[in-house]
Amino acid sequence: SGLDPKNRCVAKATNKRVEGAKPKYYRTILIELWGKETAQQCREAYQWLFDRLMIRPITSDPVVTLKVLLLVHKVCQQGPLEAVMQNLPINLLDKIHGAWMEPFPDSSS
Repeated sequence: SGLDPKNRCVAKATNKRVEGAKPKYYRTILIELWGKETAQQCREAYQWLFDRLMIRPITSDPVVTLKVLLLVHKVCQQGPLEAVMQNLPINLLDKIHGAWMEPFPDSSS
């Protein structure tokens, strides 16, 4: 494929296959995040990742959506904490919530 290695890892970690993502894709993404020399570079790397995840088909494909959520969980859990706290993927989570949240039935009727 014509994707660069970083984009390829994100695409492979969040593909449509009904199987778990290979650990090497998570590992490559985490190494990329930890490999930044400055806090600013790390924040930019997180923003880049979350921007890539926003363009995945998270509003239409439940498998991709689950894999995106698993990847977000993994990088929030194992990535550089300071950068995570400054780059929480609120827009990404809001987009997923809006697409998949069904209203609760009205219990009063």
